[in-house]
Amino acid sequence: MASPTLVSDGPNVVPLNTDALINLTIGMGGNRDPLTASQHILSDRISLHEADALYLNDWLGAAVVDTIPDDAVRQWREVSGLEGDALVTFQEAEKEFQVSQIVAQAMKWARLYGGAGIIMGIDGTGQMHEPLDVERVRPGALKWLSLIDRWHLIPMQVNFVNPLRADWGRPEIYTAYGGNDPVHRSRILFFYGTALPYHLAIRSHFWGASVLERVKESIEHAGIAQNGIAKLITEAKVDVFKLPDLFDRLRTKEGTQQVMERLRLGNMSKSLWNALLMDTKEDYEQKTGALSQGLAGLLSQFLQVVAAASGIPVTRLLGTSTPGMNATGEEDTRKYYDRVRAIQCNDIEPVLKVLDQVMLRSVLGNAPEDFQSEFQSLWQQSDTERAATQLQDAQRDQAYLDMGIVLEHHIADRVIEEGIYPTLRAEDSTALEAVESEYGEGADDDLGALGAFGGFGGADPTGGDPAEA
Repeated sequence: MASPTLVSDGPNVVPLNTDALINLTIGMGGNRDPLTASQHILSDRISLHEADALYLNDWLGAAVVDTIPDDAVRQWREVSGLEGDALVTFQEAEKEFQVSQIVAQAMKWARLYGGAGIIMGIDGTGQMHEPLDVERVRPGALKWLSLIDRWHLIPMQVNFVNPLRADWGRPEIYTAYGGNDPVHRSRILFFYGTALPYHLAIRSHFWGASVLERVKESIEHAGIAQNGIAKLITEAKVDVFKLPDLFDRLRTKEGTQQVMERLRLGNMSKSLWNALLMDTKEDYEQKTGALSQGLAGLLSQFLQVVAAASGIPVTRLLGTSTPGMNATGEEDTRKYYDRVRAIQCNDIEPVLKVLDQVMLRSVLGNAPEDFQSEFQSLWQQSDTERAATQLQDAQRDQAYLDMGIVLEHHIADRVIEEGIYPTLRAEDSTALEAVESEYGEGADDDLGALGAFGGFGGADPTGGDPAEA
């Protein structure tokens, strides 16, 4: 164990504890160990122009930025608490303001630059620099949604005064680049990139970091590997011409032209007649350089590192199948979808809750208390998987029905809710419930289960012919 070292700190001398594992025999931990000098340093942050270049000029950089936002809004969401015309009106308003598109773009800019904001233009709620009170939103008040990236949304006033407020230590007022009108943070829907410690967030004007910060080096290495392999391919086949007195000819301009003309004619003859005409004193051979074994898989390894660094599986980032016997990538995809679901819950839903309160009051005049929304599942079953699931559900329902746990109209409600049979309606379930109430628990035996009444196309429970009814 190493003894404490005295370190000078201005006028003072303080002991520095340097306890570590040392093995002098193999040079571990001593002055000969190069690892003792290794340390992590904070590298320069990605600038606006470098982020633009990575996004526009490198397909891997663009894929890392775009993939998760595109997947997060791909199936969008379902809302509850609205019915009929109110539901249609709200959905039309979402389309009018292009909510899903602007959310996806805000997420992309946040991942690319470290942050973005959607400014809500709301009439009748005070000045833009005043806090937003959603109770003051009246029908037709929401006029526009404007997306601005972090480089053009500048914090002007930070709340370091009142620590009892939720926004303490964060900007309270922003202004758009080139504009003079201040905007209160309550009128902005924020999206952030990679979260930063507070002292680094202050240096980044209270925004996050670009997701490319952590994968930039891996992307560069993959690009170098790709370029290197491409160059090796161009040198994989080389034509070698052996010409008599070659160097003597190259000493003169006329001789050099003769050599070049000879090579041109040789290549022309190979192209036209698939044959090479040669003088008896000339010689020709073709050298083919075999690529090193495993070189083709080397690029794949570099790309897998990029996928691991970005948190996006290879199957989704590159659009390729998972290598290996019986490998489908299904488990990786499910884990990735779980991550996207977490992003939807943590990053998108809080923003949409604020926007929904504004939109509901603007397009409907009020915000129902039972209004909720939930993102739809990203995992889509195949026809075979869907059929197997429905069979399992039917067997379960039959078992519960036999045990008396549920009644037929309960099963009908689920079938109607899941849309298994589009022709079934809520009135059909209501009619079935009425039949069950009239005939009691024996209705299943007497009426032939779900086909026991005219609403489902079966026999009339009164004994008449449904066609005559």
